[in-house]
Amino acid sequence: MFEVIDQQLQDWVGDTLGDVPISLAPPPQEQGISLYLLSLGEAPPMRTRLRTPLQAALHYLVTCWHNTPSDAHAQLSRLLFSAIEHPDYDVLYENIDHHLWQTFGIAPQPAFILRVIAYQSRPEPDVPRVQHPRVETVPAVPLFGQVFGPNDIPIVGAYVQLPILQISQRTDMQGKFYFPNVPGESVQVLVRAKGVERRLTVSREKQEAVAVRFEAF
Repeated sequence: MFEVIDQQLQDWVGDTLGDVPISLAPPPQEQGISLYLLSLGEAPPMRTRLRTPLQAALHYLVTCWHNTPSDAHAQLSRLLFSAIEHPDYDVLYENIDHHLWQTFGIAPQPAFILRVIAYQSRPEPDVPRVQHPRVETVPAVPLFGQVFGPNDIPIVGAYVQLPILQISQRTDMQGKFYFPNVPGESVQVLVRAKGVERRLTVSREKQEAVAVRFEAF
């Protein structure tokens, strides 16, 4: 599965920058783009009606190398903003430990961490057929709200999930989300934006908009 993600990232770089050398090896490179798989992490469950697949977050160190630093910076900026707009990629805004560059044997370089989710599907288990089904109705009401960053700026593309229902979505251009039918008197909500996660329990006594705020990233 990792090799599939590797190829997808190389295709993405080619679509963004054109014909440039691309390497999966650690930096430095004489010239081109380095997509180095730096580490692995946990990933939230994906939205599916089938059995939840196995999944992991892949963290790639993205660096650019060119004869002139300005050209390398130009390529890196194009990749960064392309990644921000990509629906399947997350840019992690975090400092890169200087010891990492010492391990590579080079001075600290402009770079960013790209987070990509890898999935591995699992076969559906054999479930005995229910002979006498019992049907119960559970009241369901909408759950909606808005995700804000520092200074109450709406966050576009934040990941909002209801773990118990295994459903999720991304916020719209105004940072808003909307789940039309959510059962229960309360529900746990997980929100992830720019590499930071928040979990909160929302009471359903009043159908009011939920405001999720991130003070800092």
